[in-house]
Amino acid sequence: MQKLSTKDEKHIGTGKAFSIFHGFRFFLKMNVFLVIAIGMFLMNQKHWGTESTGDMYAFILFAEAMIFLFSLVACFHQPNVRDIERKIEIAELLGLILALGISTLFFTICFQTVAPFPSSTIFGILATNILVGFYSILFPKVTIYIYEANVVREHKSLTSYLFKYIAILFSGLTYQVLVVLQRLPFLVNRLFIIVYTAVIILLLFTTGRLFE
Repeated sequence: MQKLSTKDEKHIGTGKAFSIFHGFRFFLKMNVFLVIAIGMFLMNQKHWGTESTGDMYAFILFAEAMIFLFSLVACFHQPNVRDIERKIEIAELLGLILALGISTLFFTICFQTVAPFPSSTIFGILATNILVGFYSILFPKVTIYIYEANVVREHKSLTSYLFKYIAILFSGLTYQVLVVLQRLPFLVNRLFIIVYTAVIILLLFTTGRLFE
């Protein structure tokens, strides 16, 4: 079970105009997802088209460019972070397994004509995060609230853990970006969200070309 500690919520980077650590942390988290995505695509390499190697290089280039850009923003705008104590229980493990199983099955059924399993899972994650990205252009704070209501709150049941990990899979990528951007001025915030959504669309398009 994931429990919030009794410690007060603390603001990382308070009093700091610039922090390389927070930019690097964002850079590392996003690259972990990128490495997993590349690994899943390579598992289906036998299904790639004749020119898919170039598409894979383009995917990595666009993704790294976006990660680098938002990592720079993260250096200047550190998000609020809550101290969390983790205590893993059977309910959480079962919730994670169920969420992965349900999401994988859903993505495979929806995108099997575009990409084979397990690449279809990455395709589905990108697609759902695009939808969340469009919604976030108008309501970024609502998106953050909905995500945190499912992920950050204290969990007591298998169902709550199930929704937690589904929320992470369906919108976790967008949430990480929104948290970095939330302190920016209104127009700059919306501009960066639009840029993020556009890049994810580009990545989705590049992903689809792998299997043509």
